[in-house]
Amino acid sequence: MREKVHHSARTPHQSIRTWSPRRLGDSNGRTGYIERVDLRVFSALRDLAREEDSPVVISGDCMEPLLRRGETVRVRARRVYLPGDVVVFRTRAGDLAAHRVLGWHPRGLVTKGDDCVERDAPVSRDDIVGAARLHIAFADRLRAFAAWTRIAARRIAR
Repeated sequence: MREKVHHSARTPHQSIRTWSPRRLGDSNGRTGYIERVDLRVFSALRDLAREEDSPVVISGDCMEPLLRRGETVRVRARRVYLPGDVVVFRTRAGDLAAHRVLGWHPRGLVTKGDDCVERDAPVSRDDIVGAARLHIAFADRLRAFAAWTRIAARRIAR
């Protein structure tokens, strides 16, 4: 399941919503609402995050207990994303998600929600809005990196 995130209105132009919500559930019974984001709105949010911290409201439970439904986090674009960082990105389906970076792949970042069973498809740099401005504990970074090394070891073993 993906996190639903939307940009908090900061100016009249940024409050335009072109999303169509749909309800999803996973095999564990967790549900949440995902919002499809128009490419123009996504591009504006990504460009804004390159210039300044942008508030984003989280809903869904993929990142609990770190991020809870309704919590607002500030997102800012970076040059480098490290294992353990929480990034907001556009999925292949056009939805916005907030998940933890596990590592790197030639096609982009490997991410996974803390409360999700499976990792996401690689996220290209063009699809990333930015990283949530959170204190990431060293233990969380180590767990993310350990998950990444397990993934890499399985791929090498094939």
